[in-house]
Amino acid sequence: MKSKIFLAFIAAGFASPLIVSGQAQTPQAPLKNAPPSASPLAAGKAVYDQHCTACHGENGDGNGPASVWLFPRPRNFSAGQFKIKSTPGIALPTDDDLFRTLTRGMPGSSMPSFTYLSEPERGDAVQYVKHLTAYVDESGHRINRFEDARSKGELARPIAVPPEPPVTVQSLAQGAQVFSKMLCMTCHGETGAGDGPNAPTLKDTQGLYLPPRDFNTGSFRGGHTGRDLYLRVATGLAGTPMVPFGNEVMTDQERWSVVHYVQSLRRKETEIHDILAPTDGVIRAPRIRKQLPSDPADPFWESMDPTRIALNPLWPEKDLIYAVAVRAVHDGKRLAIFCTWRDPIANGAPVRMQDFERPHTVPGHGRREQSRQPLAMESRLAAGGRGAPARRARLVRLHARGHLLRHELSHRRGRGQRARAAARFAGGGRQCARLRHDDRAAALRAERERPGRVA
Repeated sequence: MKSKIFLAFIAAGFASPLIVSGQAQTPQAPLKNAPPSASPLAAGKAVYDQHCTACHGENGDGNGPASVWLFPRPRNFSAGQFKIKSTPGIALPTDDDLFRTLTRGMPGSSMPSFTYLSEPERGDAVQYVKHLTAYVDESGHRINRFEDARSKGELARPIAVPPEPPVTVQSLAQGAQVFSKMLCMTCHGETGAGDGPNAPTLKDTQGLYLPPRDFNTGSFRGGHTGRDLYLRVATGLAGTPMVPFGNEVMTDQERWSVVHYVQSLRRKETEIHDILAPTDGVIRAPRIRKQLPSDPADPFWESMDPTRIALNPLWPEKDLIYAVAVRAVHDGKRLAIFCTWRDPIANGAPVRMQDFERPHTVPGHGRREQSRQPLAMESRLAAGGRGAPARRARLVRLHARGHLLRHELSHRRGRGQRARAAARFAGGGRQCARLRHDDRAAALRAERERPGRVA
């Protein structure tokens, strides 16, 4: 396991929630398209357009411009199938279910935590997601699934979760027996590694390959606590082969025993990342009077406390990089950002700004395209964001939340062929892919050649 580092110099304009101290601060810019006295739906649309459209699409069909990079694919809200919820069977989720997902994110997927949004903003986004959960019937009428279920009295209440009993040797033994009795190993494997005999054949309702959860090292998308896992067992995962195990097949005690058994299969190093709750993702950069450190090995960096920024991969990998430690300082004109992370790739060389040959922003909704000039060590970063252009050099608070930056790293290989890999960085490091293009290409080749792979 190697520690990797990345040092960048930026002259105003970095797409990350970041507070720079030592200067007069200006108020946060209001959301685009949100009038001063917006209704909850209009306010929700403004939040959605700015933070969700890139993946979920303007109409919530899961076909946003970034969706081609993502696996699993973003949720298609119009289908009305929500995986993470507290209601039974195929029932629609509660507002609290949707709010929790926005707040927590879905670890191990490209869905980040949105703790950097205020609670009212997240609440408005929930209402707009419910508005998008609609379809057009045969007569051409738009039917909202939540409103239709409410009119029919079909909105379900959350299932009751009984108090969690203590973990004992007997409960773990019972959990192993129930795990075997319910044939959980056919998908999740005997050791919970997600390598059961049925694993290569599993698909979601869209016909896409959907690997079962790896309990050893995989991320629990809906949360890792006992209550979270109890609900996954009891309600299943809508739109996937994971069926609910309700009272007709399992007692409360048996469900808790399975939860404890699944938790016992967890590796300790993965458990550590489970319990680290998502933060607001804000990186604080103090102002220093002396020259900014230009060497990644400068002892100055060790004197600063890092901010942990959780990472969300574009698609699942065997050896996930769970987070990056970020340190930042500025001198009033330039901002230096120092990143370190643990990586199983055996290459400890620092990553420099010059290594990014053609950084650019992905055009967004109503946002202006930025410069696509190559970066030098002290060049201006081309980053999209909110706020007036005249304020770009103030280094006060840099927004651009939910914006996508794509760093393309190219080199010549073989007979002049070019190999490329993209890394997506959204909202202060919440969504990243590994920058090593050679390992990415090898991983993709291995996936295509994997026995039993479903195309």
